[in-house]
Amino acid sequence: MNQLGFIKLSDFKMENSIYKLYNSCKLIKGDGIYFLYDLQRIKGYYISLKIGNYITNIDKNIKLNKADKRKIKELLDNEVIYNVQRFMPDTKILNIEPFYSSDLISNLILEYTDEFSSIEKSEILLEIIEKIRIKNIQIQINSAYREESLIDLITFLSTSVINHLELIFEKGKCNAAFLKKLSLNERIQLIIVIKKENQSILSNGKIMYVNEKLYLQGVHPIKFSIDKKLFDEAQVANTYFNRKIYINSNGNFYNAPEYKKSFINIFNNFSILKIKAIIKSKAFQKYWYVKKDICSVCKDCEFRYMCVDNRLPYKNKNGLWGFKIDCNYNPYTNTWKG
Repeated sequence: MNQLGFIKLSDFKMENSIYKLYNSCKLIKGDGIYFLYDLQRIKGYYISLKIGNYITNIDKNIKLNKADKRKIKELLDNEVIYNVQRFMPDTKILNIEPFYSSDLISNLILEYTDEFSSIEKSEILLEIIEKIRIKNIQIQINSAYREESLIDLITFLSTSVINHLELIFEKGKCNAAFLKKLSLNERIQLIIVIKKENQSILSNGKIMYVNEKLYLQGVHPIKFSIDKKLFDEAQVANTYFNRKIYINSNGNFYNAPEYKKSFINIFNNFSILKIKAIIKSKAFQKYWYVKKDICSVCKDCEFRYMCVDNRLPYKNKNGLWGFKIDCNYNPYTNTWKG
């Protein structure tokens, strides 16, 4: 062991060592490879089946070559694993607990229209946000909007309990000065502008320009997130549909944009008691707990706890859930479309 505490290959015979993962590191097995989530440092590592099986003691008869030993040394140096015989880890490590949230709804997606800035409709939206305690809101904006009306609605909603406001400009041109003005609002954490340019992503502070094809084409590695809350939620729920509301431009109330069943129109028949009853119903929560572990193909994917997938699932005859649209990633060949 050198002065920095890093372990050298010559320090011990790896074949006789027992390794364990730090509590904040989770090794997830796919069909053809492992992916290791370092939830404390927000990093990830690809690990072969051979190395993954070895460090998890699934197969201790594996013969390690030089490349294998270099990989194990890398994991040791990066404090992803530790040698049980040589080192007891610091107890001050990330505590991974079962997912729990006291919030009935965590996210609201709003398909914007200028009519929402009217006093009557904006107050209905605010009551839903306040009474259900929704902290995260995404506003989807098409080309037909007035800057003043959008500003009025955002300013009004900024008086609520929300702490994360995200704006998606889906079509048309956006005035750079207007985007800059929006970015000064403390509640607005991200502004995404969907563009047709070839460049995938261009960031400028809170403002992010995203290629149209990339944004719309489904699961993509650039959309993955190594995040403790997401990882915990993925153990028990569908990270896209779970605890989500979608309100379209006409005021129709859905679980998500992909779920075509409208449960109520909040402007024609508003009652916060009715809204809460709908949210608690089995029909509204139909897809909330369709976690990746019970979905065909997804259950064999090493990325299943870092992926937010908006494909609508359906129940297979074999008891698993499936999708009519294939994912862009194939865990059986470890390849991406295109």
